[in-house]
Amino acid sequence: MNDFHHQRSNLLVCTTIIETGIDIPNANTIIIERADKFGLAQLHQLRGRIGRSYHQAYAYLLTPHPKLLSKDAKKNG
Repeated sequence: MNDFHHQRSNLLVCTTIIETGIDIPNANTIIIERADKFGLAQLHQLRGRIGRSYHQAYAYLLTPHPKLLSKDAKKNG
């Protein structure tokens, strides 16, 4: 985390602990694996961790094949 913050590393792999308010203004992309397992509020919080600078940000939400999604995940999609 420290290396990423000081721009000595370009990639940060983490758990949802990032959602707790860690400010990383130079992060511009987030990839969320199994986004179907999160609620909309959690996804919004995670998305809010990036793009806090003047750069455009991107959020990629990855889900399994639609046949493998739960009924709730299909409803919210």
